[in-house]
Amino acid sequence: MKFVITADDFGVNPIIDQAIQQAVLKGFVTNVAGLANGTDSAGKFSVQGLKNLKAQFPHISVGCHFTLTSGRAVSGTPTSLVSDSSGQFKGMLGQARIDISTEQKRNQLRSDLEAELRAQIAVFDDAGLAIEHFSDHVGILTLHPFTAEIYYRVIKEYNPQISVRNPVLTAALMDHGCLRDSQMFILGRVAGLVPGIAKYNLEGMSEVLHMMQQSGLKTTDYFVEHLYKNPFAHILRCIMNDTPRELSSMVQNRIDAGPIAEVVTHLAIQPSQNPTYLNAVEAIGEYGGIDITYLKANRFREYEMLMEEMPNYAGQSDLELVSF
Repeated sequence: MKFVITADDFGVNPIIDQAIQQAVLKGFVTNVAGLANGTDSAGKFSVQGLKNLKAQFPHISVGCHFTLTSGRAVSGTPTSLVSDSSGQFKGMLGQARIDISTEQKRNQLRSDLEAELRAQIAVFDDAGLAIEHFSDHVGILTLHPFTAEIYYRVIKEYNPQISVRNPVLTAALMDHGCLRDSQMFILGRVAGLVPGIAKYNLEGMSEVLHMMQQSGLKTTDYFVEHLYKNPFAHILRCIMNDTPRELSSMVQNRIDAGPIAEVVTHLAIQPSQNPTYLNAVEAIGEYGGIDITYLKANRFREYEMLMEEMPNYAGQSDLELVSF
């Protein structure tokens, strides 16, 4: 069984980036999803840190983690996506509740979204960093078929053979066992009760996956989300032992002969390892769209757990850690 171990949110802050770099160094993270709207010391949008990481560890896969809920818009102030003239994105709820009730609103959202996604890709292009996979922060682009269609179309224009995160949460597929539920799926079901958001259940996610497959884009058999808000050794054990070993019947265009699963992680270094930790937390709060409660309570625990427990799995003959 092959596992892609992904670390999301590279580029937000050094306390996240340093944890990811250490996990890559140890060989426990094979795939890094970077945000294009992180900034350098001059306040300019930059993915130079991600480019440096790729140069240091060429075996990993680096990708564009599209965001519409964190930080500022790269394309300026797209009316339907930002909350104010500074270009700050709306929060998760505001972004997820899309209004496509009229042709004018549909056209405005389509225009703004296409421009923003292309602008985020351009940050990678300007840095000379090739994108090897795509994903969307907090699943914001795959909550609704309208935004998913735009997302997949823009990606296909970039590279019709590129890998994309599977929009179907593994918890939605399971009716028993330790993978049958997850905090991410619970949050998604709550969000699905909000007017204007597509149904967040297996039927809704399958519709979006079918749209991706129709476009010819490749994905993994499974996307395993269970470590989010559950950074515990027994959860990792469940993932590595109980993730299905057969090909998913829902996936036709896969990145490997299969089966293969992507496991997502959200990491940060321990407070004791960074004297400016509180300043970093404040900066991440200002950036927006990152769960601060989880950051302060559990991201560093997820990092510690991964570093302690992954050696138990890295050498197993029936498990292989791979990149996209």
